[in-house]
Amino acid sequence: MALLPVNGASSDWLRVVEYAHARIGELTEECIAINTDAGRRQDIAARIAELRELLKAPEATRLTAELHESQPRGVY
Repeated sequence: MALLPVNGASSDWLRVVEYAHARIGELTEECIAINTDAGRRQDIAARIAELRELLKAPEATRLTAELHESQPRGVY
């Protein structure tokens, strides 16, 4: 499996972060609206959680790559 680390300082990643934060804000506003039903709130909460997980990608991919590099090669 190829490991593709995410460069947290790249301009592309910074645009992803900007979008994710804006989207979390939009979803939060919808979630707290008085006319949003419970089912929709659960859906929104799941989307926000997914965006927050996405924002962890630079650290998560770095740790995964480090773990992969520390494993002996050719051992099953």
